[in-house]
Formats: sequence, structure tokens, C-alpha cells
Amino acid sequence: MEDPTPPEFGFDDGDTWLDALREADRPMELGRLGSWELLEEIDRGGQGIVWRARHATSGCIAALKRPLWGALAGARTRHRFEREIEAASGLDHPGIVKVIGRESVDGQPVLALEWVEGERIDAWAARHRHVTNDILRQFLDIGEAVAHAHQRGVIHRDLKPSNILVDADGFPRVLDFGLAKIAADDDEEDESFVTRSSEVLGTPAYAAPEQLSGRSNEADARSDVYALSIVLFEMLTGVLPYDTSGSLLEVVKAVLHT
Repeated sequence: MEDPTPPEFGFDDGDTWLDALREADRPMELGRLGSWELLEEIDRGGQGIVWRARHATSGCIAALKRPLWGALAGARTRHRFEREIEAASGLDHPGIVKVIGRESVDGQPVLALEWVEGERIDAWAARHRHVTNDILRQFLDIGEAVAHAHQRGVIHRDLKPSNILVDADGFPRVLDFGLAKIAADDDEEDESFVTRSSEVLGTPAYAAPEQLSGRSNEADARSDVYALSIVLFEMLTGVLPYDTSGSLLEVVKAVLHT
């Protein structure tokens, strides 16, 4: 019996999705990627790989991102990555990490983002928890950045502490629009695939109930407001509003019913 091939990926005959998983999980050797020199791998998630990189000509340091599956990425993965580029490129706010540029390398889309040296907002809040007004002022700045995106029809759908950094000047910066939804995007086929595959969009501890109950296509600005409320609760108290130490199913039940 042949190995099942998930609909997300279209492999050549003879390849299996397990082979692809092993390949995707293998660290890429540092070197050149297009016009960029890869310095170190920073993050690897369900949507892509991020490196700290230096531009070969200008010497500019950036966060370089490409789809996790690289050349094996299916049409939907590529579409979602292109949507991230579209969403992030349309935003211009000091509280949102800027897009520096994009290019295609061996047919793969590559996104270059402003490099931000900073710390996660929850770590910053832990050091300032004795001054509530400082935390609230910081949170207002985050809210203004997210509102800028909403006013331009972009819903983040994955707001959480690791996607909000406080830069060297003390200002919060929102990043990673990999799961963003563009309000004007009527690509029902893409959103229905998300529903059919029972894919969880967002991080369960911060995702709104509709994102965890198979209705991610219904997510709107209120879904981001929900996530921000969880972030604020954690900034003020140092804990989440419900227990997340259990299984994924237990976390989802807590979000949906507690």
C-alpha cells in the first residue's frame, strides 16, 4: 500500500510525505540564498524557516524567510506565503516590522524583513510588572500597531508574546504575518481547505474560539482583540487565564468552554 500523500503537497512519483518531512526537518547548511548570506537559523515553524542574513552587496542585516518545504512546497503553501508577503508589504507603521524586499530563488519565494534586536513582550513585562502604567502604555502601542493593520484589512490571527518584540529603544514591534487574513481576499477555496483539514490557525493558548473550532475563515478583527486580551492578562499577571499545561485537547476545551 502506498504512503498517503496529504493534499497540501504534490510530490513526484516515488516520493513519500515521510521523506519530505525528514527533508524539511533537516537544518539547511549556511551559505548563500539568492543575494543573501545566511548567518544563523533563528526559527522554524509550521509555515517557514527564518534566518538572520546579510545582504551580499549592501551588508544589510535582515530576517530572511522562505516556506518550510522549500522546493517541495505545494500550491497552497506558496499561496499562503505570497499572502503573507502581500499583507506585510501593505503595512507601514513604526510598531510593525517592515518588509525590506522579496525575491525568487530557484523558484522559491524569499521574504526579507527588517531585523529587530529585542526581547519578547512577556519577558519585558516580567521586568516591569511593578509599574502597571508602563505595561499599559506599552500595550496601547501594540494596540495601535494592530489597529493599523485592521484599518488596512489585515487580520494577524497569531498574536502572541513571541510575535511581539520590544526593540533596543523600548518600543514594541509586531511581526510574523504568516497566518494573516486579508479581508478583501475572497479565496474561499483556500479557507475551506483549512476547515476541511481541521488545521488550527494560531497558537491554541492565544487563539480565539472560532480559530479552534474549525471556523478560522470567520476570524476578523475581534479574533485579534481576543488574542491581545490574553497577551495583556499575561503581561499584568505573569500567567495565562487558564491552565495550558495539559494536552492540546485540554487546552482547546479550556478556551472553548472556560
